[in-house]
Order: sequence, then C-alpha cells, then structure tokens
Amino acid sequence: AIPGTCVLLWTRGRLTALPTGPRAAMATAAGADGLQASIAPAPRASSIQFEACVEDLPSALAAREGGAFRVEVCSSLDAAGGLTPSPGLVRQICHHFNCESRSKCEVAVLIRPRKGDFFYDTRDDISMMEVDIRVAIEEGADGIVFGCLKEEQGKLGVDMPTTKHLVDWVAMQAHRVHGRHIPVTFHRAFDLVDDPREALQRLCNLGVERILTSGQAKSALEGREVIAELERCAQELSKAETANRTRVQVGRWSPRPTPREPAH
Repeated sequence: AIPGTCVLLWTRGRLTALPTGPRAAMATAAGADGLQASIAPAPRASSIQFEACVEDLPSALAAREGGAFRVEVCSSLDAAGGLTPSPGLVRQICHHFNCESRSKCEVAVLIRPRKGDFFYDTRDDISMMEVDIRVAIEEGADGIVFGCLKEEQGKLGVDMPTTKHLVDWVAMQAHRVHGRHIPVTFHRAFDLVDDPREALQRLCNLGVERILTSGQAKSALEGREVIAELERCAQELSKAETANRTRVQVGRWSPRPTPREPAH
C-alpha cells in the first residue's frame, strides 16, 4: 500500500457499515462490490484513508461511523455508475455532518449531469455542471468531483479548457460562499485516458488536487504498478512545480466507453 492512500469504496445498495482494516482494504483494492461488515471504526491515524460513495443519508452515516475520511455523494450508482445527486440529499448529508460535533468526515459531491461518455463540449452540459457545483458548495460540500475528457487526433485525454473552466468556477463559488478553498477531484474518467502520466501532469497544472484511479486495470490490485508510478510522478511534480500537489486516490474500475458514446 502507498502511505497516505485513500481507498474509494463503491457499494451496490445501502451501505450498512464500512469495512476497515487490512483485510477490507485488500478486498476493496481487489474490486469487490457491496462489501458490508459490522466492524468498529478504524483509528484516524491509519495510513490508509477510506472514502465511500453513498447515495442516501443512512449510508453516509454508516460510512462516517465506520471511520470513513470522506463520503462522495452520488445518485444512480447501479444504473449509471454515479450521477449528480439531488440538492436535497446534499443538503441533508451536509447538515447532519456539519451540525454534529463528532470527528470530521468530509463531504464531496459528484458532478456528472448524465450517463454515457465524459465529453462535455456543449454549453448546456457545462451550464448544468456550473449550477450543480454552485448548489453543492452553497449546501456545504467540502469537495467537488468531476471528470471531463476530449479526443484529439485519435488520442483520448483530459479536456483542458472545460476542466480549467470548472476548476476556476469551483474556486470562484467557494470564495463567494465560504471565503475559502474547496478541492477538486478528477474522477474515474482518468482511467480512460491514453497517457495517464501526461494527464496527471496536466491536472496538476490546473490545480486539481486528487485523481481517482485503479491504475487503468479492473482492480487497484491489478493496476498497482501504474498507481505506484503515478504516485511517484505526483511527488516529482510537487517538488518541481509551484502548483498544489495532485494526490493519487485508489478507486474502482469502470469499463472503457467508445470514443464517442452517445449521451443518454
């Protein structure tokens, strides 16, 4: 395991408790879905941090009680692999987490306006994402998660103009609403790029602080060599450049779409 690694736990259905400890970490890294257990919360000093994708309040509360460092609020995990959650759900989770004086569990919100590909090159798509980002920040989100791709000369990579625009939009809304910085995470679309090292460098230059990846493999365990290489690359970039360091976060793999899959 990479010290400081954050394992993204994705579950089918309601999360009743968050698996913790080495055994659960290995099961998650191996790509298991629907992991459930009744285990006491892991100590916060653990070198591996867990993040759970949740789509209702009981799952979010169970993840927090199980020791999750962060929850990523989504909708349609089964049907679409995760879409933007409703403002009501974001408000409900943020309210419960912010009003209780227990140990802090961060709330990140997924911004994905539709299923299908990750090409957001229409004004309608971008406007919808802007509104969703603004609402999530107003409701108290601690982080924003999205991913935008673009195909150029037959090569799939990060959509730099759209990503930069949305990163700047997050910064503007965070300053307007809270007067503070809110981090941006580039989601599992990262595993679809043709050159992950180049994509990491570009995202670092844009100020994206985290990427979700399983090393472009079916599981993080299978992709561990790529993950380790990306972590080394991130460390090199943090030393060589003034931009914020981009952290590599282990997550679940999703199938590669066609270069231009129709939106649904």
